[in-house]
Formats: sequence, structure tokens, C-alpha cells
Amino acid sequence: MKFGVSLLNYRPGRVGGVETYIRNLIEVFSGSDPTHEIYFIVGPDVADELPADALRQVISLSENGLVGWRCAEAFTPLKARGIAQRIDAAGYDAILFPQQSVFPITVQTSAVLTVVDVQHLHRPEHYGLFDTCFRRAVYPRSLKRSCKIIAISEATKRDLVTLCGVNSSKVDVIHLGFDSTPVGPAGPRVVQDPYLYYPAATFPHKGHADLLRCFARVKVVQKNDLKLVFSGMQTPLWKQLQKQICALGLEGEVLHVGFVPYEQVESLYQHAEAILFPSEFEGFGMPVLEAARHGKPVFCSNLPVFEELGVPEENRLDFADPNALADIMERLHPTRLLKEPITWAECAERTLQAMADAAMPRQSRGDS
Repeated sequence: MKFGVSLLNYRPGRVGGVETYIRNLIEVFSGSDPTHEIYFIVGPDVADELPADALRQVISLSENGLVGWRCAEAFTPLKARGIAQRIDAAGYDAILFPQQSVFPITVQTSAVLTVVDVQHLHRPEHYGLFDTCFRRAVYPRSLKRSCKIIAISEATKRDLVTLCGVNSSKVDVIHLGFDSTPVGPAGPRVVQDPYLYYPAATFPHKGHADLLRCFARVKVVQKNDLKLVFSGMQTPLWKQLQKQICALGLEGEVLHVGFVPYEQVESLYQHAEAILFPSEFEGFGMPVLEAARHGKPVFCSNLPVFEELGVPEENRLDFADPNALADIMERLHPTRLLKEPITWAECAERTLQAMADAAMPRQSRGDS
């Protein structure tokens, strides 16, 4: 079969945790596959970042042009029919849209949509007016247009069924993958002092503010030289968090290293005393798997998805309680997940199966 993977919405370094998902799919799908041809549908900028041997369909569309057409499709009767026709003309059996929405919406080829979460329905206060209106306009159309939907967790599937009215038979749960390769030798330290590590963009739902309060309590109770290290994209919220750091007297105790290369992320994991994940809402939670891979203690918030991933109950905390980490130095034992994660190869294989299912005739799919 001939499959497409749409990366028209992909902007490396600016798409949060879903970038790990996309990069691993690119790596697996770029390899030789005797069964399928897999093409990446990309703009000119992203085309240059693909592996040399990756098959590609390049759509001449600038970033501004993409934003314009996506807004037009969301808020006006205009549709990017020319782009859709070019994509359909390639003769794909099915196309994967890995970033929550189908664009262009008029594409006729069978569509498979990956949904990370529907957080905007749970926490609308975290979104501005434009983002809220855009999601309300685009997401329901994309869900309806898709022949098959991939939810990255059972928690996300429940939301799709109960909050979005999607037929459960249309949704396949495919967890994000786990890097099963052995961890190599530790690289040079990015931070010289002992530290706790939280890798996450500073979005409101990521719980940085609660974590800072918990860390401030740790410093008062234990009076150690432990640091708190953040990495990832700095959103406008970071300025507020900097003010909170000063108010808590944590100047010099909290470091944000920004968006760093993968090699440095690996080093940050390897040298950390523990990995923290205080998010208030998650569709999955990749740092949990990364922490387990590196043999590190991981302490995350008490969300259903973390139970789904196999995080032991004693490692799921209420970060709204400033004392949640007060005794953390006494509990620094490697966390062993209670469930075996799938590999990226397995994730890709199941994704291809979903695409093959979507390519079947409509009467065989049982769509509703």
C-alpha cells in the first residue's frame, strides 16, 4: 500500500511533546519497508530536515500560507481545495494526520487522525479566545472526517467517546513508544550540582507553579544543595514563573536550560537525582517512560493516565500539597513500572495497521 504522513503542521521545536512522537515515526517510517511505500507530506522547510532516504511529497506552502489557510478553513467558507487536490492526486491509500486535526479538511483520501488529548474541554481556562475558538471549529470536523482515530491512551479514548461523541469502534488506542535501546555512557554534566529534573514546556497545565512551591518546601525542610532544573520551550508563562521563583526565595536554585539538543536531554536524565512530572492534565506522559528507561526515580501527579502507564501508587503525588516532596531524598529509588511499555517499532507497526484498516472499503469499516 501507499501511505502518506502529513507533516504540513509540523514545526520542529514548537510543537511540544508531540515532536518526540513525530520524530520517532519519521525514523521508523524512513527505513526500508517491503510492504508499504510511506511518503511524508511536507512544506519546503521541513523537507530539508527529513532523512535523505525518506520518501516525500513537497507542497509549496510557506508557514504564513499554512496559518492563513488553516484560519480560513476554521472561520470562513473558504477551503484549501488546491492543496487537497494535490495530495489526493498522489494516490495514497490512507493518510496519517499526527497532530490533532485534518488539514486540508477537503482531502478525499482516507484519513487517520492521532489525538493526543482534548484538554481544551477539561481546562478551557488554559486557552485564549483564539485557541478556544479554533479548536471548537476544527477538532469536531477532523474527528468526523477521519475514518480511523488513534488515541495515545485509554484516558484519551474515554474523552473522545464521552465528551466528543465518537463511536468507540472508530478509535484505536496506541501508546507512544519506548526507546528500548540500552542507555549509553553518561555524557558531560549540563548542571554540576545535584538536581531534580522536569522536562516540559511551560504551558499552564504542566504544573510548574505547584512544583516550585513543593521545591521551596524541600529547601526549607532539608537545607541541601539540590537544584531544580527545567528544560523545554519557554512560553510567555515563564515570566510569571520567574517572579514566583523570586517570591519564594529560590533565585539561583532553579535553572531553566531551554530547548536543548537530544544529547543534552539524555545527559539531564542520566545525572538527575529524580524526574518530576507534576502535570495537571496529560494525554500520555513521555518523561515517565524516559525516567524508567534511565533507571531513575519518577514522581508524577496522580492522574489516571499515569496509573495506565504503570506508575506505582506511591510515586503518584498531589503536587497541590506543598509537602508532597518534603521527604523526597529518602525515596530516591529507581521506579519500576508495573506495565511493559511498547517500543517505537511496535507503535509504528500498529499505526500502519490502523492506516491499512482505514484504507478498506467503507462498508467494511462499519463507520457511523
